[in-house]
Amino acid sequence: MSWSHLLRNLSFMRFVGLAIIMAASAFAAEPAGACSCDLMPDVQTAFDEADAVFTGEVVALHVLVETGGQKNAEHLKYGETLRASVLVSAKFKGDIGSMVLLETGRDSGSCGYGFRVGERYLIYSYFYDREPHRPLTTGICTRTVPLHEGTSDLIQLSKLDR
Repeated sequence: MSWSHLLRNLSFMRFVGLAIIMAASAFAAEPAGACSCDLMPDVQTAFDEADAVFTGEVVALHVLVETGGQKNAEHLKYGETLRASVLVSAKFKGDIGSMVLLETGRDSGSCGYGFRVGERYLIYSYFYDREPHRPLTTGICTRTVPLHEGTSDLIQLSKLDR
């Protein structure tokens, strides 16, 4: 085998190796539009930034489907937004009633929170676009958690000046 033949084979192997690395990194890259959260804020910061903080039980879930600029609640498998009806049990912040309609993305890829009917949660929520006439929203980038996981937050919330 000649040196020139060996160099050509080596160059080809480098090319193939580089192509494999590039292809693998393309598949490993985060898809466009996927959820990306900053660091989770501490309880005080999350409380200060939230429009409403409360505990409650999810009593119903509906998927909202975009139709001609309007959102319509329908029982469907796929959709853009999930609406949870939450029966409020304790209020820490916000002018909310005993029942709250809360919107979130339909899945964690859109930062949506995976609520389940019958489960109780500690919820940090925000008015959509910071407009009080819009629905409250939450997601996985907030301190919202199942109630049994929120013990530390509940203790801190009970001590905050409101």
